[in-house]
Amino acid sequence: MVNILVAEKSRAARQAIVEALGRIDTIEVQGAVAELREAVRSLCRDTPDLVVTGVELADASGLDLIEAARQLSPTSRIVVVGPSPAPEVWRRQVTAGAVRFVAAGPSLDELCDVVAALARPVPDQATPTSDMDDPLRLLGRITAGVAHDLGNYLSALAAVVALMDSAGGADPVLIARAAELVDHAGHVTRALVGYARGETPPFEPVDLGPLVDRMLAMLANVLPAGIAVRVDIAALVPPVRGAAVELEQLVLNLVLNAADAMPGGGELTVRVQPTGTAAVYLEVSDTGRGLPAEPRAADGGPAAPSQHGHRAGLGIGIVRRVIARHGGSIWFAPRVDRTGTIAWALLPTA
Repeated sequence: MVNILVAEKSRAARQAIVEALGRIDTIEVQGAVAELREAVRSLCRDTPDLVVTGVELADASGLDLIEAARQLSPTSRIVVVGPSPAPEVWRRQVTAGAVRFVAAGPSLDELCDVVAALARPVPDQATPTSDMDDPLRLLGRITAGVAHDLGNYLSALAAVVALMDSAGGADPVLIARAAELVDHAGHVTRALVGYARGETPPFEPVDLGPLVDRMLAMLANVLPAGIAVRVDIAALVPPVRGAAVELEQLVLNLVLNAADAMPGGGELTVRVQPTGTAAVYLEVSDTGRGLPAEPRAADGGPAAPSQHGHRAGLGIGIVRRVIARHGGSIWFAPRVDRTGTIAWALLPTA
């Protein structure tokens, strides 16, 4: 059992954190305090494995608790939860010893995911396990471990981006985009940890147009300069029912695959349109090398040929799984108006 100390000045927030963490069966909340002096007593007496602290305590700041924990209980790992801090605040927290910062959402699901990952026991290397007899279980453990380590690297990278921002001299637009990319990678990493634990993101209404705009903005500096991007998003498109993090991966892989098919440059078009039925139309087309004459369905028919872009093997596999889980359909076909490929999908509305 992993022991946790919760420190937060707000009684309501403190109680919400304790109740949320109570859903994790591998941890025990040893104490929930409001003041630094109470937290210090607990650090000396109980030596908790994890400390979850708010940005502010009743008599000090979370930074003061981090610095005290590093002195009094150096083996305790510290997670900060609260409103997104200013870059300079986050830099000081990481420098002092915090391993993660988690934005306080209404459900605290992100905090639970982070704490559950940090609380995951390290397997006894001297005791044989059944993982080798169950390759999928072994793959899940490896995936969860890699995702957890990646999350730590992303936290460090976020601190570096914040430090660059506070130092000045860097392009603020690029800094903001880097921070957004790190945040998005964090969401994907947490989803990966959930998948490894057998979880799936909940479905909710998702506006596909803004999601496409967001993904294309993130990819603006990644796509080759010779590729012109055309976006056609209709007004009043009904929301689709799905998991935003998965639909982002769908758009990401379709766009990157189309870009890979145009190493010498070309035109990439993304469209989102209503259909007049209970489905939304998503299209990604390119002016690249093209496909064979007949369409290829990615949701049950033959897979799209691997020569369409360097990422097609893995990327189309991800696309196939996302489409199947969302109850949609997708097809790939050569363009009829010019050389290139068109991928179009139908996604059920919410």
